[in-house]
Amino acid sequence: MNSPVRNLLISLCCLISYGCAATTYKMCVPHHIIDACKQIASKTDSNVKFECILGRDRMECLEKVQNRQADFLAADPEDMYVAFKRKNEDFSVFSELRTREEPSAEFRYEGIILTRKNNDINSTADFKAKKSCHTGFGRNVGYKIPISRLSKSGVLKISSDPTLSSVEKELRALSELFTSSCIVGTYSPDEEINRNLKQKYSNLCALCEDPVKCNYPDKFSGYEGAIRCLVENGGDIAFT
Repeated sequence: MNSPVRNLLISLCCLISYGCAATTYKMCVPHHIIDACKQIASKTDSNVKFECILGRDRMECLEKVQNRQADFLAADPEDMYVAFKRKNEDFSVFSELRTREEPSAEFRYEGIILTRKNNDINSTADFKAKKSCHTGFGRNVGYKIPISRLSKSGVLKISSDPTLSSVEKELRALSELFTSSCIVGTYSPDEEINRNLKQKYSNLCALCEDPVKCNYPDKFSGYEGAIRCLVENGGDIAFT
């Protein structure tokens, strides 16, 4: 089963165990699983009623929960770090979801950073003005973990500009940190916004096989592709 949909189902089961019949809950979900959410909402036999609220991504869903526009969402661990930094004492984790394959593992993902042996990188503080290779936009080891770790260490400077979306804040920070990168994927479900973001932060696609398209399939994307980007395409750092 698709992982986001599986998490959605488990989250709803957790809600049912906590809920009461008189309340209609609002669950915020990203655009790519909104149809699955609505399908489940229309067929549930539980006394707990819920409706699906659309969010651009998980970050916007956090904002909707913070602003009382939604009651809950299915979040990844790194989202909890973001929630911790927000001024809202109401955020609460009511259930933890673990994979069936790793029920007691300390980590779900353990990402690594690869660099060239002969370069001048000794720590993350040396990442400024380097070329980076990533598994893809929004992916765990190639995007989410680097952003959370580099932000926490102060290497990645996330803008506080209220006019920017959470995604653009991340893209701007990466664009300013690295001279060129390969981060393929769909930056926004809106085609025009997606195109504009890739044009505005074009250096984030400069190391990709097709910098203009900057999307899958691309031989410099994915776990092996990020390493290939480092070895064959002039990258200095690979997140994989």
